[in-house]
Amino acid sequence: MSDYLFLLAGIVFAAIGGELFVRGSAGVASVLRISPSIVAVTIAAFATSSPELSVAINSGLAAKS
Repeated sequence: MSDYLFLLAGIVFAAIGGELFVRGSAGVASVLRISPSIVAVTIAAFATSSPELSVAINSGLAAKS
């Protein structure tokens, strides 16, 4: 039973996080006075590729040791 509760909580938190991400991106576009589509492309691209970047950096550093 608790597994389903954790799954439901994860889905809810992912939805809330996605909403905050979109609102934050729109806020950055507003502050910088540029097109929201340009901000969406650059911020979303960085946010989605940053986990792969951190994995690559960590694996590169581990290989030097």
